[in-house]
Amino acid sequence: MPPKKQQLEPTWSRPEISGTIPSRRSGHSLTYSSESDVCFMFGGMRLGSDGGQLTNELYRLNMQAGGAVHWSKEKAAGRVPPPTWRHTANEFDSNKILIFGGFTGEVERTDEVWVLNTEHMTWSRPVASSSALKGGVDSIGSSSGAGEQALQHDDQGASLSSQGPQRPSPRGSHSAAVVEQDLVVFGGYGGNGFARSDFSDLYALSLSDWQWRAVEAHGTAPEARSGHTANVIMGRWMFIVGGWCV
Repeated sequence: MPPKKQQLEPTWSRPEISGTIPSRRSGHSLTYSSESDVCFMFGGMRLGSDGGQLTNELYRLNMQAGGAVHWSKEKAAGRVPPPTWRHTANEFDSNKILIFGGFTGEVERTDEVWVLNTEHMTWSRPVASSSALKGGVDSIGSSSGAGEQALQHDDQGASLSSQGPQRPSPRGSHSAAVVEQDLVVFGGYGGNGFARSDFSDLYALSLSDWQWRAVEAHGTAPEARSGHTANVIMGRWMFIVGGWCV
């Protein structure tokens, strides 16, 4: 286990806020970009005049001297991800944010992978979704047949990598964490077609060749769950905490 350190003494405060402030929402992501020293917020379910409304808005949060923060609404070039909530967003390579999965409607869920380049402010999609492999346009997705391989292209003409049975089912409320050069996805809620269930599976997406693979871990796996959190400690331990278990 990680060595013990001196006890922290945290303090809560509410900073001064300026700029184009986002509306109230939940199920969004807020991800720190270490190269630009700002945070990016994507998606979520915002409060609208008729109740909750899914959004694919992108905001930048600048942290200023003295603790004040400034919001600005951003636009990135390329095809934009659909309105999504309860997805995951993880930084890698210090200037990229990877969006995976989430819910795109009342029952629709997705297995799409999107990458935001925070240096050039561009969207790309390096991995084909299961619905794209089947020629569909919905976000529910269907798994590929055993051994199926496909190659498609995103809006910039770059190759879309895909891998058939070794990919996770469409899901939301899962967890994802970057461990070395892999995005490790655990659990969540969803499934292919009209199937709905909580998962206890473990997948890794290589951030170098964009290939999915199923991961088998030793020991007793956590119960199937969704809505939990996952954090990597000292680059070695991935802690799963909480969530909904049936």
